[in-house]
Amino acid sequence: MATICDLYVKASTCAGIVKDAALGYFNNTQEEDDDNACFNLKELIDILIISGALGMDMDDQDEEEEMEGEEDDDQAVNSSSTVEETSSFTAAMLLSSLGKHDDAKLLLQKFRFSHRIHPNVWSLASGQALLDNRKQIICDATVLFQPRMYHSKEGVLPQEYYDHLCELFAPDAPYWEQSGYDTRGYYSYYFDVKSSKSQGNVVEDAIVNHLLPLAEQTLREEHKSPPPKIVGCEWWIHTRPRGANLGHPLHFDTDEWLLNNNHEVSHPIVSSVLYLTGGEGSGSTIVFDQTPNSRENASRAWVSEPKNNQFMNFPGNLLHGVLPCAGDCNSSGSDSNRLTLMVGFWTRQVTKDIKRHEEFYVPCGPLPPAIEAHSWVLEAQNIVKKQTSRHTSEATPLKVTSPAWETIVYSNFKKKKVSLQVPKQLDHQYFVRNAPKCFSDKLFRSHK
Repeated sequence: MATICDLYVKASTCAGIVKDAALGYFNNTQEEDDDNACFNLKELIDILIISGALGMDMDDQDEEEEMEGEEDDDQAVNSSSTVEETSSFTAAMLLSSLGKHDDAKLLLQKFRFSHRIHPNVWSLASGQALLDNRKQIICDATVLFQPRMYHSKEGVLPQEYYDHLCELFAPDAPYWEQSGYDTRGYYSYYFDVKSSKSQGNVVEDAIVNHLLPLAEQTLREEHKSPPPKIVGCEWWIHTRPRGANLGHPLHFDTDEWLLNNNHEVSHPIVSSVLYLTGGEGSGSTIVFDQTPNSRENASRAWVSEPKNNQFMNFPGNLLHGVLPCAGDCNSSGSDSNRLTLMVGFWTRQVTKDIKRHEEFYVPCGPLPPAIEAHSWVLEAQNIVKKQTSRHTSEATPLKVTSPAWETIVYSNFKKKKVSLQVPKQLDHQYFVRNAPKCFSDKLFRSHK
C-alpha cells in the first residue's frame, strides 16, 4: 500500500504541471526545449492508469456543494484537474490508513474540509496503537446499548450453515450476476420472523435460529423491563476485493421506502454484521455515537475488527461504515474477498404499507422466485437438513476511543483560497464539511 500511496501523492503534486504539458504534447504545441513543462510521459501514463483503475471520468466531474456559511463572493480557486482531485483525495485516505496523519492533513486542506475522523480512530482500526478505552467510556442515554461482538471457538454459526453461506455467496457464485450487484443500487430482502419458520431458506434459517437469538439477548441485557419484540428481519450481502478495498461510506440504516415516500427516518432497533470471509486485514467496521438528529459531532467511535464467523451488533440508529484496510491486503484463496451478511432487526413490519407488484432487488423486497433465472434462490432452499444445536457465544464490547472527530485547523493555508472538488465516487465521508449536519443532509439529499 505504501508504494501505491506514494504514486497518488506524486500524482497530486505534479498533476497540474503534467496536465498542461500533456495537452501541449498531444496537440503538437509543446516545444522540446521548454524547461517549464517538466513533462514526463511515464508520469502521465501512471496517472492515467491510476485514474482509470478507479473508474474516474477525466472529462466529467460532478460538483459538490460549497461548505455552508461561505460567502458567495469568496474567490476560491477551483481546480479543473480531476486527476489532481482524485489523486489528492485518495492519497489522503491511504495516508490516514498508514498513520501518516500530518501528511494527510496537508492534502485535506486543499479541499477545505472542516473535520476528519480522528487519528485515534484510524490507529485503533489498523492496530497501530492500543487506544482501547472500553472500560473507561460508559454508554449514556443517547445510545441504546454498547456495540458488541459475539464469538465462540467454533464460530457463531454451526459449520454446516457457515459453509453453505460461504458457498452460496462465493466470488464466482451465480448470485452476483443474477442480482446485478455491481450495477444496481441498494437492495435488500425482508421477511416476517413468524412466517420464515415454516418457509425459509438457508439465509433466513441461519438468521432466525442463530443470529436473532443473539440480537434478542442484547436487548434483554440492556432493558430492565421486557425488551421490544423483533418481528421482522432485513438482510443484504456485501463483498469487497481485499486488494482494492477502499472501505464503505458512513451511513445510517433506514427504512428506505418510508424515507423516499414520506421523508421520515426510521431505523431497525438492532443493526448487525456477520463476518463470513475476508477476516483480518479487510477493513474495520466503525460505529459512531451519532444519529441523524445529533447536534454535535460524535464523541466516541467503536471499532469492530472483522473475524470469520463472528457476529457484531450495534444500535440501528447510529452512524457507521468501514474504513479502508491498511497494510498488505492482497491474499489468495477463498478468503480473498471480504464477504459480510448484514441484518437489520425491526420491531415493526416495514413492508406492511408497501404496495409492490412482484418487484425484486429493491429495498426490503421479497426473494425472487426459485427458478433457473434466480438459481441462487434454488440453492438457498437446500437448507441444512442435519439437526444442529446452536453454539454458545460470548459477547465482548467493541473497542472504543474518544474523541471521534478532529477539527481541521487551517491557519495561514486558508488564505490561499484553494479548494478542490471532492470526487463523488470516493466520498465516504471520512473527511467532511459542516459536520454533523452534513450527515443528515446527505441522508435526505440521496432520497429526493
